[in-house]
Amino acid sequence: MPKNKTPEPPLDPSNMERFFDLQKHELMLRTEELSLHKTRDENQKEIAEKAITANLEDRERERSYLLRNNKYVFVWLTIIVIIVLSFAGYIFYLGKEESLIELAKYIFTLSVGVIGGKGIERLKRNKKQSSSN
Repeated sequence: MPKNKTPEPPLDPSNMERFFDLQKHELMLRTEELSLHKTRDENQKEIAEKAITANLEDRERERSYLLRNNKYVFVWLTIIVIIVLSFAGYIFYLGKEESLIELAKYIFTLSVGVIGGKGIERLKRNKKQSSSN
Protein backbone atom coordinates (compact mmCIF):
# COMPACT_ATOMS: atom_id res chain seq x y z
CA MET A 1 0.00 0.00 0.00
CA PRO A 2 1.46 3.25 -1.04
CA LYS A 3 1.49 6.00 1.47
CA ASN A 4 -0.22 9.15 0.59
CA LYS A 5 2.09 12.08 0.97
CA THR A 6 0.52 15.35 1.68
CA PRO A 7 1.85 18.01 -0.56
CA GLU A 8 3.98 20.65 1.13
CA PRO A 9 2.37 24.03 1.26
CA PRO A 10 3.95 26.59 -1.01
CA LEU A 11 6.45 28.90 0.65
CA ASP A 12 4.95 32.12 1.73
CA PRO A 13 7.08 35.11 0.69
CA SER A 14 6.31 36.96 3.92
CA ASN A 15 7.60 34.00 5.96
CA MET A 16 10.74 33.87 3.85
CA GLU A 17 11.27 37.59 4.31
CA ARG A 18 10.77 37.24 8.07
CA PHE A 19 13.23 34.33 8.15
CA PHE A 20 15.86 36.37 6.33
CA ASP A 21 15.28 39.32 8.67
CA LEU A 22 15.80 37.05 11.68
CA GLN A 23 18.98 35.68 10.12
CA LYS A 24 20.24 39.19 9.48
CA HIS A 25 19.43 40.18 13.08
CA GLU A 26 21.21 37.07 14.40
CA LEU A 27 24.30 37.86 12.33
CA MET A 28 24.34 41.41 13.69
CA LEU A 29 24.11 40.08 17.25
CA ARG A 30 26.97 37.66 16.61
CA THR A 31 29.05 40.48 15.16
CA GLU A 32 28.43 42.54 18.31
CA GLU A 33 29.27 39.56 20.47
CA LEU A 34 32.54 39.01 18.61
CA SER A 35 33.34 42.69 18.96
CA LEU A 36 32.74 42.49 22.71
CA HIS A 37 34.95 39.39 22.97
CA LYS A 38 37.69 41.19 21.05
CA THR A 39 37.43 44.23 23.33
CA ARG A 40 37.52 42.00 26.42
CA ASP A 41 40.60 40.17 25.12
CA GLU A 42 42.36 43.46 24.37
CA ASN A 43 41.57 44.74 27.86
CA GLN A 44 42.84 41.53 29.44
CA LYS A 45 46.02 41.75 27.38
CA GLU A 46 46.56 45.35 28.48
CA ILE A 47 45.98 44.43 32.13
CA ALA A 48 48.38 41.49 31.86
CA GLU A 49 51.06 43.66 30.25
CA LYS A 50 50.70 46.27 33.00
CA ALA A 51 50.89 43.56 35.67
CA ILE A 52 54.06 42.13 34.12
CA THR A 53 55.63 45.58 33.89
CA ALA A 54 54.74 46.34 37.51
CA ASN A 55 56.13 42.97 38.59
CA LEU A 56 59.41 43.62 36.74
CA GLU A 57 59.76 47.08 38.26
CA ASP A 58 59.02 45.71 41.72
CA ARG A 59 61.57 42.94 41.27
CA GLU A 60 64.17 45.47 40.12
CA ARG A 61 63.51 47.65 43.17
CA GLU A 62 63.77 44.59 45.41
CA ARG A 63 67.15 43.63 43.90
CA SER A 64 68.40 47.19 44.31
CA TYR A 65 67.28 47.24 47.95
CA LEU A 66 68.93 43.90 48.71
CA LEU A 67 72.17 44.97 47.05
CA ARG A 68 72.23 48.27 48.95
CA ASN A 69 71.36 46.46 52.20
CA ASN A 70 74.16 43.93 51.69
CA LYS A 71 76.63 46.76 51.03
CA TYR A 72 75.69 48.48 54.30
CA VAL A 73 75.98 45.25 56.25
CA PHE A 74 79.40 44.56 54.75
CA VAL A 75 80.63 48.10 55.50
CA TRP A 76 79.40 47.97 59.11
CA LEU A 77 80.86 44.52 59.69
CA THR A 78 84.19 45.68 58.28
CA ILE A 79 84.18 48.72 60.59
CA ILE A 80 83.32 46.57 63.61
CA VAL A 81 86.05 44.01 62.77
CA ILE A 82 88.63 46.79 62.37
CA ILE A 83 87.62 48.32 65.73
CA VAL A 84 87.73 44.94 67.51
CA LEU A 85 91.08 44.02 65.95
CA SER A 86 92.50 47.42 66.87
CA PHE A 87 91.27 47.01 70.43
CA ALA A 88 92.65 43.45 70.58
CA GLY A 89 96.01 44.66 69.24
CA TYR A 90 96.13 47.39 71.89
CA ILE A 91 95.33 44.91 74.66
CA PHE A 92 98.00 42.55 73.32
CA TYR A 93 100.45 45.48 73.20
CA LEU A 94 99.74 46.20 76.88
CA GLY A 95 100.45 42.56 77.70
CA LYS A 96 97.03 41.69 79.14
CA GLU A 97 96.36 38.39 77.43
CA GLU A 98 93.68 37.47 80.00
CA SER A 99 91.60 40.46 78.91
CA LEU A 100 92.11 39.39 75.29
CA ILE A 101 90.75 35.93 76.12
CA GLU A 102 87.72 37.49 77.81
CA LEU A 103 87.17 39.71 74.76
CA ALA A 104 87.35 36.64 72.51
CA LYS A 105 84.72 34.90 74.69
CA TYR A 106 82.36 37.87 74.42
CA ILE A 107 82.85 38.14 70.68
CA PHE A 108 82.24 34.41 70.23
CA THR A 109 79.08 34.53 72.35
CA LEU A 110 77.79 37.54 70.45
CA SER A 111 78.57 35.91 67.09
CA VAL A 112 76.78 32.69 68.01
CA GLY A 113 73.75 34.69 69.14
CA VAL A 114 73.63 36.71 65.91
CA ILE A 115 74.05 33.63 63.71
CA GLY A 116 71.39 31.75 65.69
CA GLY A 117 68.98 34.69 65.48
CA LYS A 118 69.47 34.95 61.72
CA GLY A 119 68.87 31.20 61.37
CA ILE A 120 65.62 31.38 63.33
CA GLU A 121 64.52 34.40 61.30
CA ARG A 122 65.20 32.54 58.05
CA LEU A 123 63.27 29.47 59.26
CA LYS A 124 60.26 31.58 60.18
CA ARG A 125 60.38 33.42 56.84
CA ASN A 126 60.59 30.11 54.92
CA LYS A 127 57.63 28.69 56.87
CA LYS A 128 55.64 31.84 56.19
CA GLN A 129 56.43 31.71 52.46
CA SER A 130 55.65 28.01 52.17
CA SER A 131 52.34 28.42 53.98
CA SER A 132 51.35 31.34 51.72
CA ASN A 133 52.01 29.24 48.58
